[in-house]
Amino acid sequence: MTQPKTASKFTPGPWNAKVDVDRERFLIDSPSIILAITCGGNDAANARLIAKAPEMYEMLSGLLKAITKEDEHGSTPLCYKCVQVLSRSISEAHRIKAEIDRKVTP
Repeated sequence: MTQPKTASKFTPGPWNAKVDVDRERFLIDSPSIILAITCGGNDAANARLIAKAPEMYEMLSGLLKAITKEDEHGSTPLCYKCVQVLSRSISEAHRIKAEIDRKVTP
């Protein structure tokens, strides 16, 4: 994932939620670094949610870009293409939520 210079700065995805069996906690990592450690009441759910942050960021950025793009008249109508992007974004949000809700594998 390449971010423009004006984008928020964070470790690029993908991020993963992993069980640290030895210490009974969850790790959120990228290929190069451990980003966070969760422990406590909802640690598995929190780890899955945190791990999906880059995907959610990309999805919302694409949605924002689509609905704010000006047409040749300088207006930003909610056009057919925008509706398609919204529909795909909603489907993607459901997919991401399903991944967050699933059980973390070691």
